[in-house]
Amino acid sequence: MNRVPPDASVVRIIASGLMILCLIVPPAAARPKKDVVVVKNGDRLKGEIKSLKYGQLKLGTDSMGSIYIEWPDVLAVHSPQLFTIESSRGKVLVGTLAPGSDSTRVRIQPASGSATEFRMADISLIDQLQLGFWNRIDGSVSFGFDYEKATDIVLMRSRFDSQYRSPTKLAGLNATADISHAAEGQTKESFSIGSNLRLLRGKSRFWAGFLSWQRNEELGIASRLQLAVGPGGYLYRNAESELSLFAGINGNQEWTFGSSDQTASVEAVVGTEWRMFRFREPETSFYTSLIVLPSLTESGRTRLDYNLTFSQEVISDLTIDLTYYADLDTKPPGAGEKTDTGVSLSVGYKF
Repeated sequence: MNRVPPDASVVRIIASGLMILCLIVPPAAARPKKDVVVVKNGDRLKGEIKSLKYGQLKLGTDSMGSIYIEWPDVLAVHSPQLFTIESSRGKVLVGTLAPGSDSTRVRIQPASGSATEFRMADISLIDQLQLGFWNRIDGSVSFGFDYEKATDIVLMRSRFDSQYRSPTKLAGLNATADISHAAEGQTKESFSIGSNLRLLRGKSRFWAGFLSWQRNEELGIASRLQLAVGPGGYLYRNAESELSLFAGINGNQEWTFGSSDQTASVEAVVGTEWRMFRFREPETSFYTSLIVLPSLTESGRTRLDYNLTFSQEVISDLTIDLTYYADLDTKPPGAGEKTDTGVSLSVGYKF
């Protein structure tokens, strides 16, 4: 018996709910501003150490708001608060921060046990250890317009991204909703919802899993369910950027438009991600990913998913995002197009 593919209206409601949720999640309560950062010119800055990401230490102050300090310019840090500290080789520790045996080291004191020192140059991430579930979530929501080559029409796109991090886990949830309207009155819709999980193993390695649902009329996809699992690792990682690689097996089940028939297949999956971030004014970030899925059960079929996003902050937490994306399927279901590409200019908000 053929199963009926999921109703797009249900997914539409879920995607809308996720976007609303990101706007109502309360911000994390600020910690006491008792931390100290000593820089090379001898200044001692007092405030709240918020994070170290991509080569910039973020310090919250009462008089100047949040300021960013180049990590190589920092001589010492001191905080009685708990942080998650990660080295460029993937080692993760949780503890307080204090000056090390010399100006090139940081002393990390866990809640129990002996202290450990890291070379400051080897630290790739420092993040506040939040005590509540919601306080460990950050992400973004954006709204904008696309131009798609496959349809030659303008469409409205909305996107939601969120991420949860603990010392041993990195989980994400994302959703997109595209609604296009042609001059002759034809309307087309595309929706996707996905979740991912990385179990950090140390030494820059992890186990990863991905679960997603997709609907895209232009590609001939009434519904597509996917589940991928496999090992991965960071090929390159420092204080300013990271490059990761993932390989595994993907289960793919599809329904085509105009038919209740379903097709199940197994694919190999190889993916790579490259992230860079700059806190220098204006604050900018760069992200690109490539996923290749050669089918193991359908001869001659290969799918490809590519994404490139450049984001620049214009006002505090408000960004302008430029995205290019491309989907390729050598044997699309039904009468769908083999390629679908687009450029999106969006206004986003980080939370």
